[in-house]
Formats: sequence, structure tokens, C-alpha cells
Amino acid sequence: MVSFGGWLHRGRERVNRNQRMEQPTCRNCRFWELVGESRGHGLCRRYAPQAKMGGVERDSDAAGNWPLTRADDWCGEFQPKTTPPA
Repeated sequence: MVSFGGWLHRGRERVNRNQRMEQPTCRNCRFWELVGESRGHGLCRRYAPQAKMGGVERDSDAAGNWPLTRADDWCGEFQPKTTPPA
């Protein structure tokens, strides 16, 4: 997506910034958390972190990670930020 004068251009589609806020993307999901100062990446906290093992399977090598997604990604679990907790 490219921005020109308040409009976003995605291919041939022209999207107003207000329309972008209504789209069911990670950026607008209640489970998504922005990473640092980045505008483009965040963590999906819909479910508990997924365990990842290091090169050697020992307790000290295990780590939990939430999926890293782009702000304009989407999935079937979307819930608007205004939705009360389930």
C-alpha cells in the first residue's frame, strides 16, 4: 500500500484512511499488539504463546513466542478492538 494525500493505494484500489480503520486486519484487532515503535509489525496474542525448542532439547532452550504479523495481515479470528473480552 502506498499513501498519497490521505488516500491509500493498493494496486488499482483506492482506500480512504477511515476505511482502512474498519478493515478486519491485525492492526484493528483487539488481540494484536504493536511491537516497539514499528508501524508495520506486531504480536498476535489471541492464544497462548507457542513453544519453540532451540537446537538442543533441554528446558533452558525452550521459549514461548506469539506469532509476529504485519499490521495489514488478517485471519479468521479477528475481533474489533471495541469488542469486550470473551
